[in-house]
Amino acid sequence: MSVHYFPPERRCEIYRRIIRVLKSDGAYIEGTYCSSSDEEERQALREFRGGTKGLAGADSGEWKVNIPLQSTTISRLLTEAGFVSNDWLADERWVIVARKAAFRGADDEHNLRK
Repeated sequence: MSVHYFPPERRCEIYRRIIRVLKSDGAYIEGTYCSSSDEEERQALREFRGGTKGLAGADSGEWKVNIPLQSTTISRLLTEAGFVSNDWLADERWVIVARKAAFRGADDEHNLRK
């Protein structure tokens, strides 16, 4: 399943689940494409919400509607989920490498989960 089928609020939940299972200093890599403007992102969200309105499973990605977000939106979602860095490699498509914090010991990881 690709995360570009999910609206932003669901993506953040998915990123939170991913970061929970990563080891200290682990990396999450995502290949995606991005919208190039605020308007393009808003249009994609309007199309998703209008086209899936009332359909069961819309927020769970079951309808395979692409929702390209801007790279700044995806970076914000990754940060909200707890990733400490996200590096972007650009060509015609984007590759994101997001990292979980490196912990010095069990106490640090315990404190993060509080």
